[in-house]
Amino acid sequence: MEHLHLYKRAPAFQEIKASGTKNKRILEEQEVVAREIKCPIWNQEITSKLCEAFDRKNCEPQYQNYLLIITFDDWELPSSEDKKYFLAPISDFWRIKEANSIFNRVLVIGDSQKFIWDSGCCQIILCQTPQ
Repeated sequence: MEHLHLYKRAPAFQEIKASGTKNKRILEEQEVVAREIKCPIWNQEITSKLCEAFDRKNCEPQYQNYLLIITFDDWELPSSEDKKYFLAPISDFWRIKEANSIFNRVLVIGDSQKFIWDSGCCQIILCQTPQ
């Protein structure tokens, strides 16, 4: 709150640096860290990470015909409406990897459990707060 009052903004996902005592605290101005989620670089980064996770398991012959579940941190996007932006990189990932998959089915699930994509229907099957 002190940082917000002093600088008219505060970082959401990082520690605020301060020195001094409680009554004579000096707050360092922190840059706000944000991610642009609608840009090609973000999509490319997510697609790449999904491909890496897939490749680590896809090369193991004992997993033939198994179900693969890839989980990821989707807390960065707090609103369920924003989670639709994961569809583009996941669709790109599956377009690249589908032909070489040894798995019967692949699920991509967000840690918040508000995002689930299923290769069986190639679409998001949950993208909102469970009721």
